[in-house]
Formats: sequence, structure tokens, C-alpha cells
Amino acid sequence: MKGFPSNHLTIPEKDFMRHALIGGTTGSGKTSTASLIASQLSKVGKVVVLDWFGEYSSRLCNYRIYVPGAANPLPLVSGCGEGMIQMFEEVLELTPPQTYILSKAVKGKGLLSSEGLIRAVESVHSGSRWFLESKLALLRKLEALLGSKSGKVFSAVGMNKFLESLSNADGPLVIDLSVFRELIQKRLAALLVLKVVEYLKLKGAVDGDVYVVVEEAHNLGFIGESLLQRLHAEVRKHGIGLLMISQSPSMFPKGVLANVNVKIYHALKLRDDLEAACRSLGEEFRECAPLLTRLHVGEAVVDAPEFPHPFTVKISPPQDPAGCF
Repeated sequence: MKGFPSNHLTIPEKDFMRHALIGGTTGSGKTSTASLIASQLSKVGKVVVLDWFGEYSSRLCNYRIYVPGAANPLPLVSGCGEGMIQMFEEVLELTPPQTYILSKAVKGKGLLSSEGLIRAVESVHSGSRWFLESKLALLRKLEALLGSKSGKVFSAVGMNKFLESLSNADGPLVIDLSVFRELIQKRLAALLVLKVVEYLKLKGAVDGDVYVVVEEAHNLGFIGESLLQRLHAEVRKHGIGLLMISQSPSMFPKGVLANVNVKIYHALKLRDDLEAACRSLGEEFRECAPLLTRLHVGEAVVDAPEFPHPFTVKISPPQDPAGCF
């Protein structure tokens, strides 16, 4: 790794289409770096920010906010096939019989509301006692996740509202996930937005490239290597680039870290995270780890295809008088 360069380093937008990762401890400058990149990428394509804690509206100068709720619902995209089924399978930890019942319930269906999904499962014929028990267990899981107030967040009409917001956004479209109290609901909402963007791209409803900023991306690591790696690999085919932000790089599957095109590491402290970062940079731990632990706020080690080797850089602060990007 090299020290601070004498001039500015730039990363072409095409490199972000093959995905990027920003890692670092709390307060190291990850969100500011992500805000700067999101602001710049919104000049060449559409940008969607999955805002875990509701921070980005105070960091971006030009953005459009989308707060999930009755007025801004998120659509359940059953039309996305096996990927949607796999998402629910991982989020709800479904058994094989429950996954089969869910797959059978949504087969041939278009866009569904949460109530429509529950009704579709209820309508599946129970031919035996074990089948009925599996269906009832599935319904309990769906109602716990999608029932009562949460049900208003997921609606069949959400697709048009989401597409309108994305199309009319001059800057990044910020999805405020802080409205969800339960972690499992945040995870489902984040994955749904990814599926919605993929669905819209497949249907040709969105032109050009789309970049999705996934804040607290390590919280999606629980869904298992198969689904995370599938999302990571397949969305790129449809003109979607992921910018994953995490304080715990070690929580990502090795296959995801190995295939990230752009890596930006702010200060890290834990040994597991240092080992994961150094390995992904292709650097010796004994040389790489001490540097990563000593980085100041706003400093980072950056690696990209355009660079012959990783560089240590200082991320420029906002130039706007309001202190936003």
C-alpha cells in the first residue's frame, strides 16, 4: 500500500457497477464517504439509499425522501420468481414444507399486498395433517411480520408510487428505514427495495444504471451466503450496482468480499475485520493491519481497478456552505 497521493484520486462510475464496499468503525467517516459517492453517482444514474438510521437527509443537499408507510408503501413483488421465495425463506427461517406452500401460494400471482399474500397462503388446500400444521406455522410467521400496522407498509399499489418517486428524483432517493422498530422488518424492507429495483429494471421501467447504497449491509449477512451472493452476482447483470456500507467486513461471505470491485476501508479495530479487509486488499496482515487501525476520521485505504495498488486517501469534506454533499 502507498501513502497519501499528491493529487486527487477519482474512480470511474463504471467501477461501481461491479459493486463497492465501504468498511470502518462507528464514527470513522463511512456515511460521509457514502454520501459523497451517492451524490456524485446521482449525476450519471439513479441512486437509491437504504438509510438504516435516517442519517442521509442531513448529509445530502439534493435528495428525495421516501418514508415507508401507508402513504408510501413497498410492494411485495411475487412476480420476481424464486428470488422472492428465497428471500422470505431466509428472512422467516422457513422449513422446506413452508417454503413449498409459499411457492405454491404465489405461483402465477402478480403484485400482492401483505393481506393478499396471507390470503393466498390461506387458500392453499391442506391435504394432510402435516401440511395443515406447516401452513398454520407459515401463517403465524407471515402475520407476525406483515400483520397489523406493518401490513400498511406493504401494498400492491406501492410499485407505482415507488417508480414515480425514483423517476422524479433529481438526486438520490433516500428510503428511510428508521421508521421500522424491529430488525427483521428493516431487513425485509431492505431486501424488498432491492427486489423492486431489480423488477423495475427487468421490466424496462427504469432507464440507465441504478446504484443502491446499502447502509448497515452486514445486517443482511444473516440471510446466508446463498441469497446474499446471488443478489450480489445477479443484480449486476441488470445494470444495478451495490455500494455496501458496514462496520463489520468480516460478517460478509468470503465470496462477496472477493468479488467487490471497489474497496474503501476507514479505520478498523477488531482483528476479524482487519483480517477480512487485508485479505480482500491482497495485503500482508502485518503491514496492512497497523495502518488500518491508525487511520484518522475521514482517512481511508482505497483499492479500485484503476489503481496499480491500494492508496491511503483523505476524503474531501463537503464544499457546500450548508455542510452537505
